[in-house]
Amino acid sequence: MIEFMILGAPRSGTAWAATWLSSDRVHCIHDPLARWPKERLWEIESTKTLGVSCTALGLWPAFCNQQTARKVVLHRDPTEIQVSMARLGIDGRYDFESLDQIQGLHCHWRDLFEHPQRITDYLHLPFDRERHEELVRMNIQDTEVIRSIKARRVA
Repeated sequence: MIEFMILGAPRSGTAWAATWLSSDRVHCIHDPLARWPKERLWEIESTKTLGVSCTALGLWPAFCNQQTARKVVLHRDPTEIQVSMARLGIDGRYDFESLDQIQGLHCHWRDLFEHPQRITDYLHLPFDRERHEELVRMNIQDTEVIRSIKARRVA
């Protein structure tokens, strides 16, 4: 059963969050809708604490609010997102207002780096400062998802 959800627009740190939160005790799946329909997500099994970090689920706030999983909603300035996506050759349109309708902890995407323990405390997950500091030094992006979005735009 999914115990937590990280929700945000593309280019808002969801891939980084999935990498950061995954550990020997936690499995955080990035953009699970690339593999499963949203109605089947709760059939995913894991022996670990299971979470998702997704750029698409936030487009269905009513669906998200029906779930008992703890939710963190990452916000980033829409102009920054559009500029970042344009650099990658991707259309930056997104329904940012849908994220505002989700019940949970709302925070700026930089909180992933500047106030991480606020997020792990809310999610009832352990905070590993050493791991977090190491990952901050890395540039983590889900380039496969970016390529997939580009391919769909061309098709």
